[in-house]
Amino acid sequence: APGADGLALWYVAESYRQHGGNLFGNKPDFKGIGLLFDTYDNDGLRDNPSVSLVVNLDGSKTNWDHDRDFLGDATFRCNFDFRHSTVEDPVEAVLQYYNKRLTLKLRMARRGVDVNCGDTLLELPIGHYFGATASTGGMVDNHDIISIEVRGLGEDAVDHSTAVEHFDSDADQRDRGFWGPQERKNPRQR
Repeated sequence: APGADGLALWYVAESYRQHGGNLFGNKPDFKGIGLLFDTYDNDGLRDNPSVSLVVNLDGSKTNWDHDRDFLGDATFRCNFDFRHSTVEDPVEAVLQYYNKRLTLKLRMARRGVDVNCGDTLLELPIGHYFGATASTGGMVDNHDIISIEVRGLGEDAVDHSTAVEHFDSDADQRDRGFWGPQERKNPRQR
Protein backbone atom coordinates (compact mmCIF):
# COMPACT_ATOMS: atom_id res chain seq x y z
CA ALA A 1 0.00 0.00 0.00
CA PRO A 2 1.25 3.51 -0.69
CA GLY A 3 2.29 5.74 2.17
CA ALA A 4 0.43 8.81 3.33
CA ASP A 5 2.45 12.03 3.35
CA GLY A 6 4.83 11.53 6.26
CA LEU A 7 6.76 12.85 9.20
CA ALA A 8 9.17 15.76 9.62
CA LEU A 9 11.87 16.63 12.15
CA TRP A 10 12.65 20.32 12.57
CA TYR A 11 15.23 22.76 13.89
CA VAL A 12 13.35 26.06 13.71
CA ALA A 13 13.22 29.56 15.21
CA GLU A 14 9.62 29.28 16.45
CA SER A 15 7.93 26.48 18.31
CA TYR A 16 5.71 24.56 15.88
CA ARG A 17 3.00 24.36 18.54
CA GLN A 18 2.35 28.03 17.89
CA HIS A 19 1.69 27.57 14.18
CA GLY A 20 0.33 24.58 12.29
CA GLY A 21 0.56 24.38 8.53
CA ASN A 22 0.54 22.35 5.35
CA LEU A 23 4.24 21.44 5.26
CA PHE A 24 4.04 18.12 7.09
CA GLY A 25 2.16 19.94 9.86
CA ASN A 26 4.49 22.96 10.02
CA LYS A 27 3.97 26.40 8.54
CA PRO A 28 5.57 26.85 5.09
CA ASP A 29 7.52 30.01 6.03
CA PHE A 30 9.40 28.33 8.88
CA LYS A 31 12.86 29.68 9.74
CA GLY A 32 15.36 26.85 10.02
CA ILE A 33 15.73 23.37 8.56
CA GLY A 34 13.48 20.35 8.20
CA LEU A 35 14.05 16.66 7.54
CA LEU A 36 11.04 15.42 5.57
CA PHE A 37 10.36 11.69 5.79
CA ASP A 38 8.05 11.53 2.77
CA THR A 39 6.11 8.30 2.26
CA TYR A 40 3.65 9.25 -0.48
CA ASP A 41 4.81 9.19 -4.12
CA ASN A 42 2.96 12.28 -5.39
CA ASP A 43 4.76 12.47 -8.75
CA GLY A 44 4.50 8.73 -9.53
CA LEU A 45 8.26 8.35 -10.15
CA ARG A 46 8.48 5.44 -7.67
CA ASP A 47 11.17 7.24 -5.68
CA ASN A 48 9.49 7.21 -2.28
CA PRO A 49 9.84 6.71 0.63
CA SER A 50 12.48 9.41 0.67
CA VAL A 51 14.18 11.71 3.14
CA SER A 52 14.81 15.34 2.15
CA LEU A 53 16.58 18.20 3.86
CA VAL A 54 14.82 21.53 3.30
CA VAL A 55 16.51 24.76 4.33
CA ASN A 56 14.71 28.07 4.88
CA LEU A 57 16.92 29.96 7.33
CA ASP A 58 15.33 33.37 6.74
CA GLY A 59 11.75 32.14 6.22
CA SER A 60 11.51 33.70 2.75
CA LYS A 61 10.47 30.51 0.94
CA THR A 62 6.74 29.92 1.28
CA ASN A 63 5.89 27.61 -1.65
CA TRP A 64 6.95 23.98 -1.46
CA ASP A 65 6.42 21.53 -4.31
CA HIS A 66 4.50 18.67 -2.69
CA ASP A 67 3.40 17.45 -6.14
CA ARG A 68 7.02 16.71 -7.14
CA ASP A 69 7.95 15.30 -3.71
CA PHE A 70 10.14 18.35 -2.97
CA LEU A 71 12.63 17.43 -5.74
CA GLY A 72 13.38 21.07 -6.58
CA ASP A 73 13.19 22.22 -2.96
CA ALA A 74 15.54 19.81 -1.22
CA THR A 75 19.13 20.70 -0.42
CA PHE A 76 19.74 16.95 -0.53
CA ARG A 77 17.50 13.91 -0.79
CA CYS A 78 17.86 10.15 -0.65
CA ASN A 79 15.59 7.16 -1.06
CA PHE A 80 15.27 5.04 2.06
CA ASP A 81 12.52 2.55 2.93
CA PHE A 82 11.80 3.59 6.51
CA ARG A 83 8.15 2.49 6.21
CA HIS A 84 8.90 -1.21 6.55
CA SER A 85 11.12 -1.10 9.61
CA THR A 86 10.22 -3.13 12.66
CA VAL A 87 10.27 -2.47 16.39
CA GLU A 88 13.25 -4.83 16.58
CA ASP A 89 15.17 -2.92 13.86
CA PRO A 90 14.10 0.73 13.89
CA VAL A 91 15.50 3.38 11.58
CA GLU A 92 18.12 5.59 13.17
CA ALA A 93 18.62 9.03 11.62
CA VAL A 94 21.93 10.60 12.69
CA LEU A 95 22.19 14.29 11.84
CA GLN A 96 25.63 15.72 12.58
CA TYR A 97 26.66 19.38 12.43
CA TYR A 98 30.39 20.07 12.57
CA ASN A 99 32.49 22.89 11.08
CA LYS A 100 29.38 24.27 9.33
CA ARG A 101 28.77 20.93 7.60
CA LEU A 102 25.45 19.16 8.14
CA THR A 103 25.52 15.41 7.42
CA LEU A 104 22.68 12.88 7.55
CA LYS A 105 23.15 9.13 7.92
CA LEU A 106 20.28 6.65 8.02
CA ARG A 107 20.75 3.16 9.38
CA MET A 108 19.00 -0.02 10.38
CA ALA A 109 21.54 -1.91 12.48
CA ARG A 110 20.12 -5.45 12.38
CA ARG A 111 19.67 -5.42 8.62
CA GLY A 112 23.13 -3.92 8.19
CA VAL A 113 21.76 -0.95 6.23
CA ASP A 114 23.84 2.22 6.55
CA VAL A 115 23.21 5.04 4.05
CA ASN A 116 24.91 8.40 3.72
CA CYS A 117 21.85 10.42 2.76
CA GLY A 118 23.65 13.69 2.10
CA ASP A 119 25.66 16.59 3.42
CA THR A 120 25.79 20.33 2.88
CA LEU A 121 27.66 23.39 4.10
CA LEU A 122 25.53 25.92 5.96
CA GLU A 123 25.66 28.11 9.03
CA LEU A 124 22.97 27.15 11.52
CA PRO A 125 21.86 29.69 14.11
CA ILE A 126 21.79 28.74 17.79
CA GLY A 127 18.80 28.92 20.11
CA HIS A 128 16.26 27.23 17.82
CA TYR A 129 13.71 24.55 18.74
CA PHE A 130 13.81 20.86 17.87
CA GLY A 131 10.44 19.36 17.01
CA ALA A 132 8.47 16.80 15.06
CA THR A 133 5.30 17.12 13.01
CA ALA A 134 3.35 14.85 10.68
CA SER A 135 0.54 15.01 8.18
CA THR A 136 -1.64 12.68 6.20
CA GLY A 137 -4.08 12.84 3.35
CA GLY A 138 -6.72 10.36 2.24
CA MET A 139 -4.58 7.37 3.28
CA VAL A 140 -3.02 6.68 6.65
CA ASP A 141 0.42 5.65 7.81
CA ASN A 142 2.02 4.94 11.17
CA HIS A 143 5.38 6.31 12.34
CA ASP A 144 6.77 5.99 15.86
CA ILE A 145 9.49 8.25 17.22
CA ILE A 146 11.27 6.11 19.80
CA SER A 147 13.65 8.82 20.97
CA ILE A 148 15.33 12.05 20.00
CA GLU A 149 18.81 12.61 21.37
CA VAL A 150 20.84 15.80 21.11
CA ARG A 151 24.52 15.39 21.94
CA GLY A 152 27.72 17.37 21.82
CA LEU A 153 30.22 16.16 19.26
CA GLY A 154 32.55 14.86 21.96
CA GLU A 155 29.93 12.28 22.93
CA ASP A 156 29.60 9.11 20.87
CA ALA A 157 25.93 8.89 19.87
CA VAL A 158 26.30 5.44 18.34
CA ASP A 159 27.91 3.48 21.16
CA HIS A 160 25.93 5.06 23.99
CA SER A 161 22.43 5.17 22.48
CA THR A 162 19.64 3.84 24.64
CA ALA A 163 18.83 0.29 23.67
CA VAL A 164 15.47 -0.13 21.97
CA GLU A 165 14.78 -3.25 24.05
CA HIS A 166 13.81 -1.17 27.10
CA PHE A 167 10.51 -0.25 25.45
CA ASP A 168 7.40 -2.28 26.24
CA SER A 169 6.89 -4.22 23.02
CA ASP A 170 3.53 -5.71 24.10
CA ALA A 171 2.13 -2.26 24.90
CA ASP A 172 3.47 -0.97 21.59
CA GLN A 173 1.65 -3.74 19.72
CA ARG A 174 -1.61 -2.91 21.55
CA ASP A 175 -1.17 0.78 20.69
CA ARG A 176 -0.54 -0.08 17.05
CA GLY A 177 -3.81 -2.01 17.02
CA PHE A 178 -5.68 0.89 18.55
CA TRP A 179 -4.18 3.57 16.28
CA GLY A 180 -3.97 1.40 13.17
CA PRO A 181 -6.58 1.01 10.43
CA GLN A 182 -9.97 0.12 11.79
CA GLU A 183 -12.71 -1.87 10.11
CA ARG A 184 -15.73 0.20 9.29
CA LYS A 185 -18.84 -1.05 10.99
CA ASN A 186 -22.18 -0.96 9.31
CA PRO A 187 -24.25 1.60 11.27
CA ARG A 188 -27.23 -0.77 11.05
CA GLN A 189 -25.34 -3.49 12.93
CA ARG A 190 -25.41 -3.51 16.70
